[in-house]
Amino acid sequence: AAAAAAAAAAAQRAEEEEAARLAAEREAAEAAARVAAETAAAKEVERLAAEQMAKEKASELAEMKAQAAEEVATQAAAKAKEAKEEHAAAEVASKAATKTATDKQKALSKAVKAEAAAKESVEAFEAQLAKAQEQLVKKLADRAAAEVLEKATAEMAAEEAPPPPARG
Repeated sequence: AAAAAAAAAAAQRAEEEEAARLAAEREAAEAAARVAAETAAAKEVERLAAEQMAKEKASELAEMKAQAAEEVATQAAAKAKEAKEEHAAAEVASKAATKTATDKQKALSKAVKAEAAAKESVEAFEAQLAKAQEQLVKKLADRAAAEVLEKATAEMAAEEAPPPPARG
């Protein structure tokens, strides 16, 4: 019963770890989607800045917008790096959860084998005990038979002995 409870607890923990791994992967995918959207937005800002620069032909304005686009691109690159790191962390967590589940399965298997070995040992001990009991009963029966034989022999010897001479 304890082994079954431990197996159930191990299975539940493995399911919880799998759920956590899936949630981490989902978060990483959402972060990657956000970065892609922000990158697209940054590219759109760059395109608009270039069009505006061509229309206005103002070098100062064009330089300011180029700097703004560069900042957005830098932020997008930083967010992409962060998303990549989050994804790597999710992969590490997933591998750890898988290893934990595997270790728990191995421990459960060892516990089942140990339980079987203990049962086998108990059965062997019970067989030895039964054999010892049989031997004890046989020894007691042999001893009782020897006592009966000895008593009968003594009685026969007493009957065959000549009576003591009468004193008178």
